[in-house]
Amino acid sequence: MPTHEVIKNKNGTTSLRELKSGEVMHSSVGPREEATLLYIEQSRLKARLLEKGAGELVLWDVGLGAATNALAAMQCRLEQAGLEARPLRILSFENDISGLRLALEHSRDFPFFEGLTSAAAGLLGAKSWQSPGGEILWQLFEGDFHAHAPNCAAPELIFFDFYSPKTVPELWNIATFELLHRACSSRQAKRLGTTLYTYSASTRVRVALLLAGFYVGYGRNTGAKNDTTVAATRLEDLEKPLDARWLERLERSHEPFPHDWNGGGRTEVNTLVRRHKQFG
Repeated sequence: MPTHEVIKNKNGTTSLRELKSGEVMHSSVGPREEATLLYIEQSRLKARLLEKGAGELVLWDVGLGAATNALAAMQCRLEQAGLEARPLRILSFENDISGLRLALEHSRDFPFFEGLTSAAAGLLGAKSWQSPGGEILWQLFEGDFHAHAPNCAAPELIFFDFYSPKTVPELWNIATFELLHRACSSRQAKRLGTTLYTYSASTRVRVALLLAGFYVGYGRNTGAKNDTTVAATRLEDLEKPLDARWLERLERSHEPFPHDWNGGGRTEVNTLVRRHKQFG
C-alpha cells in the first residue's frame, strides 16, 4: 500500500505528500530551494568544508525524506572538487524509505537528483554509498532514530527535518533533543561545536531545545516561513540568539509546553527557561 504521492505545488515545483497525515514533505518554495536556503547556505556548509585542519565533517540528516537535504549537501561537497576540502560523512535517519523510493522513480520531476540518482539508488540498496573519489560517505540508518543515534559518530551539523510536531510529536520533545545534545559531547564535537537547523519556529520546540541544553536562536526567512530555528552547543555559534522579545512572547504563548513536559504549569516553564545560561 502506498504511503506517499507525488504532487505539484502552485509554483510548478514537485513535492511528496504523506497520505496518512496529508502533510507535504517540502514547503511551497520547492524542495531544492528550501534545502539551499534553510540548510546549505544558512549552515555555511561550503565555508565549513574548506576549513583547514578540521578533519572529516559529520552531518546528521535527521529525517531523510526524499533525500533533498542530503543530496544538496553532497552537491555542495562535489563542487569543491580539486580544492583541499574536508571529507563529508552524511548519516541519514529515516523510518520510512518509501518516500525516497517514490521520488527516485519520478526523479525527472525532482531536479535535486540530477547527477546523483546512482547515489540515491546505492543508498537504498546497500544502506551506504561512497563517492568514487572517497570524499563523501553516505550512510542510512533505517528504523527508530532514538535507537540508532547513541551509536553514531558525533555530528558537527544537524539538519533536523522530520515531519511536523503535529504529525510526529514524539520526535520533537525534550527527550529527543537531550539525546542529540548528548551526541555532541565527544572531544571532536566539543572542539568544533555542533549546530542544528530546523524549519520549525514553534515555541514549544524552542523550549524543548533550551531545556535539553542547547542555546537557541532565530533562523532565516525561507520565503514560505518568516522564521525558522537554529540551535547550538555554543552561544557564539548563533547569529541571532533568542532574546528578551522572545521571552515576552513565551509569557503570552498558549502552548509553551514541550510534548513530553510533565512538570508544573506555565510559571515553572518560564522560570526554567529564564534560568538558562543564554538569558543569564
